[in-house]
Amino acid sequence: MPVSQAELDRLLEKANSLPLCPGVYIMKNKSGRVIYVGKSKKLKNRVAQYFHGGSKNIKTAKMVSAVADFDYVLCDTEIEALTLENTLIKQYTPRYNIRLKDAKSYPYIKITAEEYPRLICTRRRIADKAKYFGPYTGVSVAYSIIDLLNKTLGLPSCKRQFPRDIGKGRPCLYYQLGTCCGVCTGNVSVGEYAELVKCAYDVLRGRTSTAKQKLHETMMRYADDERFEAAARVRDTIASLDKLQQRQKVGASPDTE
Repeated sequence: MPVSQAELDRLLEKANSLPLCPGVYIMKNKSGRVIYVGKSKKLKNRVAQYFHGGSKNIKTAKMVSAVADFDYVLCDTEIEALTLENTLIKQYTPRYNIRLKDAKSYPYIKITAEEYPRLICTRRRIADKAKYFGPYTGVSVAYSIIDLLNKTLGLPSCKRQFPRDIGKGRPCLYYQLGTCCGVCTGNVSVGEYAELVKCAYDVLRGRTSTAKQKLHETMMRYADDERFEAAARVRDTIASLDKLQQRQKVGASPDTE
């Protein structure tokens, strides 16, 4: 039996009371079963959209008609919301979430085991000394997290191979835009790069505060050693993490799912 207009009004009022920050919402039917899990950069706007009048696709309209209530979890960043959404979808296997049929094909985020590690998306876990995170419910989730981390921490996302391509050719557009630390320039040491990768590891483990603290300690160490350019790059990375958190809390536009 479809939800009544009075119930829709009640759910809309509840949705409008949510904060404008990243989070995950959990839709439930009358029996309390989780039927859909989603995430948003602006929780209030996204959840309220479900209960406003207006056209919806067939799948969404059918899901909304079965919603009796919803729960939500607030997050500090989009990465945390993406990761939590992924975890809850695997936990509840909601009816209205698109799921991969074969669990073996779920994607992982991999930090490669090499001199200059990269963040990549893979569907295979092998004994190669790399670090794996996941599995995630879809490649779009994994790639979104990788893209955010690369841009925030300045990790390279180009196709150059390091250390082979250090000093070969001009820096790419990512470096010019300030979203890459510029390993190709030869100005980033293996140790400095390793600190950025450790930061990515901490963020993927949900320890953003730990990552920032480690970066601050590294910055002070570089300053003490009079490695001022390296200290400045770490300072900018810390600022990028702060901006990411602030942007997700107060300035991000609503997404679709």
